[in-house]
Amino acid sequence: MKNIILFSFILLMMTFSVANAQTELKPLKVGNVTISYNQEGAANNSCILDINTTDNNGNGSGSAKSASAAIPYIQKLCKCVLTPNQVLYVYMLAREEAPDWAKRNAGVKSF
Repeated sequence: MKNIILFSFILLMMTFSVANAQTELKPLKVGNVTISYNQEGAANNSCILDINTTDNNGNGSGSAKSASAAIPYIQKLCKCVLTPNQVLYVYMLAREEAPDWAKRNAGVKSF
């Protein structure tokens, strides 16, 4: 049973990866912070993630060149800790391979 659930999760992740290559992912909203992919910035090899906050009239909003740079900034703005699945989603938004520690924290098993 455990293997069936794991296999289903892997298939879902593979499907999501294929869908990601074909369509734009929806922005991630965490508290007062919204994170989205920056198509133009990615094309220019600059900032690939836009980080916007609704507090302080947008003060603190900005961009990041990588998911690993964005995560601490997002947590600072929302005054929260991202869940393991939110961390994986930030990497997916940035179109980067998530590091092993992030996959382990989210319970993703590798074969």
